[in-house]
Amino acid sequence: MPIVMPEIPRSSRSVPPARWPCFGPWQTVALLGWGTWSRVYRARPTAAPAHGPADYAVKVAQAEGAAEQEWARQLLIREAHLGRKISHPNLTCVLASGLSASPSYLVMPFIQGRTVESALSQPGRLAIPRALRIIRQCAAAATELHRHDWLHGDIKPSNIWLGLDGHAVLLDLGLARRPGEPEERQPRLLAGTPDYLAPEMFSSVLEVGPSADIYSLGGTLYRMLTGRPPFVCATGKELVEAHLHQAPPDPRRFQPCVSPALARLMLRMLAKDPVDRPTPEALVRELIELEIATFEQRFVA
Repeated sequence: MPIVMPEIPRSSRSVPPARWPCFGPWQTVALLGWGTWSRVYRARPTAAPAHGPADYAVKVAQAEGAAEQEWARQLLIREAHLGRKISHPNLTCVLASGLSASPSYLVMPFIQGRTVESALSQPGRLAIPRALRIIRQCAAAATELHRHDWLHGDIKPSNIWLGLDGHAVLLDLGLARRPGEPEERQPRLLAGTPDYLAPEMFSSVLEVGPSADIYSLGGTLYRMLTGRPPFVCATGKELVEAHLHQAPPDPRRFQPCVSPALARLMLRMLAKDPVDRPTPEALVRELIELEIATFEQRFVA
């Protein structure tokens, strides 16, 4: 189950601190979301006034069993390392952490908003200019990761936070990896949906590199514009086979407003062979050009 951070109803934003746990010097005030390996709380420093603003998010490792708890802790360790080492306005940052004792946690800024997954719940797809802006920001964040020889490895709508002003932040660096790094496939697949994973993630032949993030960005953009992922299958096995061998349907079948140029870009991002996908830098440039071409649509979307 992916981490979900829904918008918080105004009535629940101020909760008596005694009802919520503390993690190190952080007092939680509300539960923002949860997943297989963690819970995310809104929090303030324990030294702050009881009714002061809670401008932080505390992500806490959570799993049943010693082995699973250790895996959850390792995810936070990797996220804390990258969140402090790599700085980018569209990439999650880590301000503090407590990783030596259980439960392990890390602290991030809290931004009012919701995930793209939540934004897609109604009406099911986004206006083209808005979707392009979000993906362009995430592509820029992924490019910075790649520049430091890391790939995100799990880009999907539930891992993109959308602020109220349209600012997008790429979340969850726990599954990030270096190109060519051996992968523990079973925990990775359990940690998230395979709807957006590149074919090479399921193959022992193709090396997993930065272009895997391009594929995931393409699948996410496809979902944002059409209301469905590139492949809709009855079983996980069928989904893996589709990623490996089937061409995705032309997105204009489901969203006629998609231009031929945008459709071509999306299908290139979803190419089976990693070398056929655009490079991260080229992708950002093409997205900027498409944003400019659809600029007037912002005022009618």
